[in-house]
Amino acid sequence: MDNLLLLTDSYKVSHWAQYPPGTETVYSYFESRGGKYDEVCFFGLQYFLKRYLAGEVVTEARIDEAAAYYEGHFPPGFEFNRKGWEHIVDEHKGRLPLTIKAVPEGTVVGVKNVLMTVENTDPKCFWLTNYVETLLVQVWHAMTVCTHSREQKKVIAAYLAETGDVGGLGFKLHDFGFRGVSSVESAGTGACAHLVNFLGTDTVAGLVVAREYYGCRTAGFSIPASEHSTITAWGRADEAKALENMLDAYPTGLVACVSDSYDVFKACSEIWGETLRSKVLGREGTLVVRPDSGEPCATSLKCLELLYEKFGGPLVRVGRLEVPSLGVVVVGRPTRRRHDGRGDGLPVGSKKYSNRVSSTTRRRRRTPARHLRARRRDGFIRAGQVNEKGYKVLDPHVRLIWGDGIDYQALCTICATLKANGWSLDNIAFGSGGGLLQKLNRDTQKCAFKCSSITVGGQDRDVFKDPVTDPGKASKRGRLALVADSEGSYVTKTACPREGVPGDVLVEVFRDGTLLVDQSFDDVRARAAIPDPSTLPLLGGVAGAPPQQIEVLYGTVEQIDGL
Repeated sequence: MDNLLLLTDSYKVSHWAQYPPGTETVYSYFESRGGKYDEVCFFGLQYFLKRYLAGEVVTEARIDEAAAYYEGHFPPGFEFNRKGWEHIVDEHKGRLPLTIKAVPEGTVVGVKNVLMTVENTDPKCFWLTNYVETLLVQVWHAMTVCTHSREQKKVIAAYLAETGDVGGLGFKLHDFGFRGVSSVESAGTGACAHLVNFLGTDTVAGLVVAREYYGCRTAGFSIPASEHSTITAWGRADEAKALENMLDAYPTGLVACVSDSYDVFKACSEIWGETLRSKVLGREGTLVVRPDSGEPCATSLKCLELLYEKFGGPLVRVGRLEVPSLGVVVVGRPTRRRHDGRGDGLPVGSKKYSNRVSSTTRRRRRTPARHLRARRRDGFIRAGQVNEKGYKVLDPHVRLIWGDGIDYQALCTICATLKANGWSLDNIAFGSGGGLLQKLNRDTQKCAFKCSSITVGGQDRDVFKDPVTDPGKASKRGRLALVADSEGSYVTKTACPREGVPGDVLVEVFRDGTLLVDQSFDDVRARAAIPDPSTLPLLGGVAGAPPQQIEVLYGTVEQIDGL
């Protein structure tokens, strides 16, 4: 599918004969008219320019091929615009007489603003501008994925800033989407768009697009990881051996292992947490446990709690425990003695005490403002590992990745639920497949390409649509410019003079078959950078009702003692 003459909608093949007599130029633009997000991160145009429009793209052979298709496709007597295409071959050596301006890729622009303009440079090719609409509008996919990915990055960044360390942000949302998209090309452009914001991907096609079309040698990274076939091939009885084999095959570095082939909770608590615990803790690297089924919030929370039992801080029965890294001393005191025959209690020497346990947290020098204190049904006190922000963290040898059913809303809910239950987002990464690359369409951001100006007989005319049945589809009129207002936000100027207006950020990137600007992936990433994570809102609602018994409480000493 490399013949440009065939990369259009059928009805556009007839449009050359429908414009007013004397038409010389057609000027059109591309925008996001609104949608799910109130701003978009423009990306993907350079791929289409290099892949389909640059160089000699019209030849006699391609004209003949198109004519043969259209002869059978349209009714008898339909006139294919052979003369128009042959004019491009004869006068322009097969190169497209178009000029295209666009915002630099990676630029974040509010919706309802011009992002790209297209205009013919040869008066005899006025029909060409909107002929390429079909192809150019496909930038919607990469742009929407890039926007979608960036919005999720903002969510993760906000929760990391609140509960952990933003240093690992680049690897917190991993692309699992290759098998979930409609084509290899959409996998490549979509995955590349995700890599504008993140560094983790399993969609190799995205690496190819980033290297071949944006000059980035290695845009994304991955790690060794198992799938269900490599675990279930060992059989249920030897699941522990299958998991151990992952540790043996990859003795250092990160390794991810799917752990829900049979019973993910048993895998977390017994196999990883007991049978293989010493081997996990002895590795020079991190094991990433992957549950892949179940309700996301409940399952991920339970897996974290089970892993925390085995890879978190120690339990304290009575006495004194110092946690030097936190500067905290946790003291457990039995509240009353249990007499023989009155039930089980906590053993202290030869005596048993009530399960009702009180505890105090005494400050030491440079003690964090928040302390961990856990009340358990069995009366134990856990002085678990928490970070300086007071949120629970697993031993660095163990982490979790959740990659089932992740989209924007699910991500927000999981992040909010983890925080509400005292977990740092440092413990978990996310994988997203169809929710990242496929669960969207052109209307997600209401992308549209419309003519706004034509020149007829040397006179410019503003062109627009304003349907009474849908004001939201009204289009802009005249020549356009994109400028920054006094607050730094972009606004579109309409009905601009041909010579342009000062401050227009639209840059000519293509003229007469030649790419004028070759944007690097590093520059795109820099433009797409998110705001300071500490300024971003914490989005999402907590899943599930609050537990009847709160097991982990955070707060200052005074706040805890008052409970």
